[in-house]
Amino acid sequence: MLKGLLPKKTEFFALFSRHAELSVAAACQLQTMMAAHLVEATRATKATVDSLASRPSSEHVRELCRAVKQVEKQNDRLLRGARRGSSRTSS
Repeated sequence: MLKGLLPKKTEFFALFSRHAELSVAAACQLQTMMAAHLVEATRATKATVDSLASRPSSEHVRELCRAVKQVEKQNDRLLRGARRGSSRTSS
């Protein structure tokens, strides 16, 4: 029964396998990018929190907060790009 459902041309399997291989590679790259951004975001947040204990100047706090905001923007862009990519492949 299964044999009747499978494509008759054997090239299909090579192409489909290549597609799956590329999908795995893309997922691994995305995972690496997300992990790197997560580490960057948590480090920026930690630096801000740690500096608050020393009662820094308001300008220094603003500078640290800008760094956190910048990392958040980068993460948002990465997530939006990943969502656009996944919506294209799922349609």
